[in-house]
Amino acid sequence: MTIPDDIHYTALSQSVLTAIDARVKHGITENVFPAAAICVHHRGKPVLNAAWGWQGSETEIPLMVKARFDLASLTKLLTTTAFLMQVEQGRVSLDALLVDTLPEFGAVNPRPIGSGQNPFTKVHLPVLPEFI
Repeated sequence: MTIPDDIHYTALSQSVLTAIDARVKHGITENVFPAAAICVHHRGKPVLNAAWGWQGSETEIPLMVKARFDLASLTKLLTTTAFLMQVEQGRVSLDALLVDTLPEFGAVNPRPIGSGQNPFTKVHLPVLPEFI
């Protein structure tokens, strides 16, 4: 991990920095995530500002510490977890229609289910007859 000279990391020991670096690099190597940028402040001062990985999957441009990520992936995880907790508590069923759980979903401009797309090949997937 390259630590910029203009940032002083007095609140984090070298062993903590090494541990963070090792865990992030492991996540990238194991394809858990393609890149990471971490900025930690303590009492209003930066104690860690580092980046790992690449700006894109098909580029060799290193990720910059000023990179920002959207929260779409994080909200998917949180929404899925919250929904599965509702399933576990018996409040909703995995077999229930979305409109049965969220009536608002079908109240405005209902549309038929369209096909999804394979994220790797970009080929549109067929819609199963039971969902039409």
